[in-house]
Amino acid sequence: MSYALDTPYSNQVVFLNSENSIYKSVDGQGEYTYNFQTPIQLPTNCQMLISVTDAQLPNIMPNVNSSNNKISFFIPTFSKNFTIELRDDDGTTDKVYNVNEFLAFVNSRILLEASNQFSLYGEFQPTMSKIKWYSNFPFQIIDTPNYPTTCIDLLGFKKNNRNEVVYESDEVLLSSVLNPTYHITMPSCVNLTGTRFIFVKFKNISVNNLNSNGITDNAMHLLGIWYFIDRAKFNALIFANKRLIILLLF
Repeated sequence: MSYALDTPYSNQVVFLNSENSIYKSVDGQGEYTYNFQTPIQLPTNCQMLISVTDAQLPNIMPNVNSSNNKISFFIPTFSKNFTIELRDDDGTTDKVYNVNEFLAFVNSRILLEASNQFSLYGEFQPTMSKIKWYSNFPFQIIDTPNYPTTCIDLLGFKKNNRNEVVYESDEVLLSSVLNPTYHITMPSCVNLTGTRFIFVKFKNISVNNLNSNGITDNAMHLLGIWYFIDRAKFNALIFANKRLIILLLF
C-alpha cells in the first residue's frame, strides 16, 4: 500500500542506536527508551506517517536463554527427579551453543546428579540430526511445575499440527524403550538456529496492528532474521496518533 505525501512539509529521518538509548533492558522482551532533543511536531490538519525502513542487528543473538535452558529427567528405579539447567557459574544463561557444546554441558551435569548410581547421557546422531539419550536404567523426560523442561524447540520434542507440545502421559514427554539398551530418540531434529523473528513494538504510540497470534497490539513489524548476513532490512508503515513525539519507547 502506498500513500500520497501531499503536504509542503519535508520528511524527517530518525536514526536510533541502542547504544545511545537512555534506558535499555535486554532481559525478557527487551526494552529501549530514546529521548529526542528536538521533538517531532505534527503540523496542524496533518496526519503523521511513520515508516521503519532499515535495521541492523549484530549476529550474536543467543540460541539458549532463561526461557529454554532446562531439561528434566525421572529415573523410576531410584525415584529420582532432577533438572539440568544451562547456566554458567557466573549466572549467565544467554549464550550461543552448538549441539556438541549443549550436550557436553548437559552430560557433565547429569554425571553429577547420577552419583555413580546410574548412567545417562545424550549423543548427537548426525545422520538423523537428532539427539539420542542412553541409560542403563529405565528413564523419562518430564515436564512438571517442579521439574520443568523448556528446551522444547531446541531438542525436537513432539508437537501436533497446532504447534502444541505432545505428552506421552501426564507430565511425561518421552519414555525410554529397551532395544538393546534403554534409550530415547528425539522425535524431531535439533534446532539451535536461535532467534528467527523480532517484533518491533512501540510502547508509547498506539499502532493497533494484528500480531502473529491475531491479537491487536502495538506490534509495528515482524522482523525476520537470516543468519548468513549481518544486516536485515524491513519496511513498515503506521499512522501515529500523537501530535508531539519527544520520547520513543520500544
